[in-house]
Amino acid sequence: MERYSVGIDAGVERQIYGLYDDNMKLTHQISCNNNPAARPEASMDLMVKQIQRLVQEAGASMKQLKGVGVAFPAHIDFAQGSIIAAANMRQFNGYSLCDELEKRMDLPVWLDNDANAAAYAEFKLGAGKGCDHMLYLQLGTGIGGGIVINRQIFRGNYGAAGEFGHMLVSDSQGFLCGCGMTGCVQSLAAVPMLVRYAREKIEEGRQSILPELAGSVDQISLKNIALAYRKKDSLAMEIMDLAVETLGRMFVSLYQAFNIANVVYGGDLVKLGNALVDGMIIRFLQNCEMARKYPVSFKPAKLGDQGIMLGAALLVGMKK
Repeated sequence: MERYSVGIDAGVERQIYGLYDDNMKLTHQISCNNNPAARPEASMDLMVKQIQRLVQEAGASMKQLKGVGVAFPAHIDFAQGSIIAAANMRQFNGYSLCDELEKRMDLPVWLDNDANAAAYAEFKLGAGKGCDHMLYLQLGTGIGGGIVINRQIFRGNYGAAGEFGHMLVSDSQGFLCGCGMTGCVQSLAAVPMLVRYAREKIEEGRQSILPELAGSVDQISLKNIALAYRKKDSLAMEIMDLAVETLGRMFVSLYQAFNIANVVYGGDLVKLGNALVDGMIIRFLQNCEMARKYPVSFKPAKLGDQGIMLGAALLVGMKK
């Protein structure tokens, strides 16, 4: 009898479910909208319903499932299968997701942070395949990542390892971040902060082609900033410099702390083009003498939007 693992990318507003065979080949995929304000009990009922739908549409049976892996956007206690803190869904803080889902399904459940799941997928089957140590950088709406040391995900004591976005790189710049700080990487270089920076500068009277490209100041997006940058708009170039400088500083600190020379990167910020990554690498090399002497590899993520879901499925059977 064919056996399957379920991987769930439990996003804030949208969830993606995948059914994988023993060779980690995706056999069927579904998705559904998620209500970030829903109570945990209602969310668990939704997960069960969607897993049943996934299995049914694939022509399989629940008896063929080995287990379920859930990738959740929060600090996770991996060993206990519980959520420590979820910034965008605070009703889940302290929630024992694995226990509650297992009660409903009579199946083993694994839970990890979404960035850790993406990192593990890239390490096992993506751009980091074959590495003993790897850093995964997720550069987008949030700044985060995952750390692979000796071929294992490093989670830290309280599930917060890899929260690169909350590293302090400035004592005076940045917007207030969800972590309660200004001057962290995310407060300066996450997509919403760069867009906010553009809008505020224009409202202060800065000349730019961004409102024309977007239709209005309120409609400015990362896509507009990328296009304006290619047209050499001075504000877009300033925004790019801010992102490059911030991320370059972040990676210098990461390299000095971990001395990991294999870096995989992904996320919406990469849509700004090669200038962002190339600039980050240049800043990094300018400020890290050791990296100028020993090779450091930067590779784009291979798995794209499938990475989190695949990483969740890879959790099934893992020792807690």
